Amino acid sequence: MTDFLDKEQIDRLWCLISSARKILIISHTNPDGDAMGSVTAMKHFLASKKIDALIVVPNCYPDYLNFLDEDKDIQVYKTQKAAVDEYLSECDLIIALDFNQLNRVDDLEKILRKSDAKKILIDHHPDPEKDYFDLVISTTEISSTCELLYWSLMAMEKSANREHPAKIDIKTASSLYVGLMTDTNNFSNSVFGTTFQMASDLLMLGIDKEKLQHYVFGGFTESRMRLLGYLLQKKMVILPELEAGYIVLTKEEQEQFDFAEGDSEGFVNMPLNIRGVSVSALFTESADNVRVSLRSIDDFSVNDMAKNFFNGGGHERASGGKLFMPIDKVSEYFVESLKKMKKPLIAILLGLFTFMAGCTKEDKELQLAQQIKDIDSFTKNQVLSGKRLALNQGSSRIVIAEGVGDTLMVGDSVAFDFAGYVFQSGLGMLFETNVPEIAETLGINIYNRGFDFGKGVIGKSMFIDGLDKGLRGAKKGEHSYIVFPANLGYDKKDVGLVPKMSPLIFEVWIKAIKKN
Repeated sequence: MTDFLDKEQIDRLWCLISSARKILIISHTNPDGDAMGSVTAMKHFLASKKIDALIVVPNCYPDYLNFLDEDKDIQVYKTQKAAVDEYLSECDLIIALDFNQLNRVDDLEKILRKSDAKKILIDHHPDPEKDYFDLVISTTEISSTCELLYWSLMAMEKSANREHPAKIDIKTASSLYVGLMTDTNNFSNSVFGTTFQMASDLLMLGIDKEKLQHYVFGGFTESRMRLLGYLLQKKMVILPELEAGYIVLTKEEQEQFDFAEGDSEGFVNMPLNIRGVSVSALFTESADNVRVSLRSIDDFSVNDMAKNFFNGGGHERASGGKLFMPIDKVSEYFVESLKKMKKPLIAILLGLFTFMAGCTKEDKELQLAQQIKDIDSFTKNQVLSGKRLALNQGSSRIVIAEGVGDTLMVGDSVAFDFAGYVFQSGLGMLFETNVPEIAETLGINIYNRGFDFGKGVIGKSMFIDGLDKGLRGAKKGEHSYIVFPANLGYDKKDVGLVPKMSPLIFEVWIKAIKKN
């Protein structure tokens, strides 16, 4: 049942845990059932081994998951920052559960990156930030982090107690079942054979399935149920021609129904219950952004959609993200994004690219060779006109105006204005910008600002590879072009307005650099 685990990983897991004196267990912001189930299960397991640990989450967890925190000793970083900072400064092991990138823990990220403690990641999301952790146990071929944690704990128990059957205590099992149940939407999606095997094992251990299901799916408030009814009656929009449905939840409506964190759990799945709907979205307005939840059935990848249009990602059938636009613009943006995902016409509209999806390796190499040749010609002409050229691992930075101060390096934070274009011997089609004047002139919607486009940390996979490499060496105040071939961009994927195998060029204005 654990082909995704190897003995070396399991031995390393137990070695790190058993040698630690002070352990911190963390999960992502807006913790859901899988996050809360995995962190409490890990704490219960450690307690069964007489090992103490502290659970910290970035912000408040949903009220309906209160039963997982019986002793009310889970600390919330947003409201208990000083206490958590002190504990973290003294701990020697951090166990991270149910997230793949440190930016998923919001304000906790900065202090975590500075910690000298050993670090373990156990997670089922794609593209984990492996460089930060001492041990990474990760696979997407599993239902939930709670399932991955279950098989990891069982393998560790089996390795440590070869003469006795591997088992866990009932508290650990109950927490794990909550995560398993919630992340599969009560066993309706992302389910594998191992998922049912785990559920069977937990039932055999004696968990109270009915009670746990009532806590999760029947422990809501009256106002939450009335909100659901209101949204289904007044706000759910069905798009038959796109086989999609969506719901937009405004701040005013949240106030009207005394909305609490977690009240919208499961709402995104509602349109999928309608015959003919294969894609569903929930947009929830918050103070500084719009939270996006996406679900699908059949072969539609909401992971690709989240990455391309909603500054997020996740799984093929369940993903999330954020939008930075007025709530009244969201519906139109969703429909247009869905049309682009369902019926990509970019190559036809532009008339610029004729690359076929099934191109061979030789075709790709020929395309890249031609792109590199065109970029070399462009950069030589720029140098001849008096500009400075800086090269870094295939990315070329052409300095138009020099900056001053600290040099931007891996691990440094940067803020910059930019305009991104498809490269066509220079600036081709504009596909994204955070400069209002450029956006207004060319009719680009900049409310959706990407991964907070123009802000991030170098070397942490926050930017396109070619842009990340090209920014290295820049200084505050610098104005430059950064140009690179398709293999350092979006490669063989259509992303937003950018066709597959497109070389890219960014015009960049560096606003601030912070040495970390």
